[in-house]
Amino acid sequence: MATTKEVIIALQEEGFTEDMIKTLMPILAYESRVDGVPYVLTALDSESPSYGLGQANVDTMEPAYWMTFNEYNISLPGQTEQQVKQWRTGKVGTTDPDEEDVRDFTSEQREYVIDYMQTADLKFHAKLLKNMILQKEYESDMEPMEAVQDLYKLTIAKFNQPDKHPESAAFKSKIETEVEEIYNEPTPQDKLNEDAKLFRSVEQQPISPKTTDTPPPNTKFPRNTQTTDTPRPNTKINDKINKPAFPDNNTPKQVLQMLVAAINDKRKKKGMTELDQKNILEKKFGNLVDRDNQFFKESQKIRFPNSSLPVNIEDVLDFLED
Repeated sequence: MATTKEVIIALQEEGFTEDMIKTLMPILAYESRVDGVPYVLTALDSESPSYGLGQANVDTMEPAYWMTFNEYNISLPGQTEQQVKQWRTGKVGTTDPDEEDVRDFTSEQREYVIDYMQTADLKFHAKLLKNMILQKEYESDMEPMEAVQDLYKLTIAKFNQPDKHPESAAFKSKIETEVEEIYNEPTPQDKLNEDAKLFRSVEQQPISPKTTDTPPPNTKFPRNTQTTDTPRPNTKINDKINKPAFPDNNTPKQVLQMLVAAINDKRKKKGMTELDQKNILEKKFGNLVDRDNQFFKESQKIRFPNSSLPVNIEDVLDFLED
């Protein structure tokens, strides 16, 4: 037994077009049903020796069977050159009007084919269906869709008469719905395209600038030496006032980076090996790398938090060295 999706994929691999697949799927499901279950690969027709997904008749579809076995490099028992010639073309007497028709299977060949069909996989059944249509094309110069109409004319007639065969029509409708749902499923490429579209939409969104909390102006409390009722300072306000007004978490790193740069400048003048600035920063700040060093290359002075006076970095170094 196979699923609707598995059958669709098998037919696609054999080169069936989407239109042909959508036409065939309800027919194949109906032809191969057993107790209402579709796509039973071992299905046997109750009125003829027809087997499998496409109900290939072993007494009329000999060329199709042979072409399929030939794709697997399997020779039928006792096959002759004359049989192979007729199976290959589906015709008799193409070169000799009096040629004997030997397309029918021998009893040995017939038994071999029937036994093989008991375990044939879905791929084999799909190839056999392809060759059944090809046989009709060879024998009667039919177009593929004409061949399908000829092979399954009884089933198609039931589908087209919902008043007389409501169950058949309902079965057809059910399979058609399943097929459409499968064809409408997003493919891996569709998912990739959707992911790319989502990424582009996120990428194009404007990035909000960083905002920093501006501390409130210093709150002045009135001096009163005459009374003990001095207003209690607002702890929350003072916490904000006393908190270093760093613009972001990079400020301590910036100070260290300037110090290392200045030290390296002095070491260079004295012919000493320069310190590894990156290594020092990584050890101190957990592999954080500053994204903009231009400020430190140009600036010779630093202003410490809560200080209104700039400090020359050379003075700091001299103080540290002392």
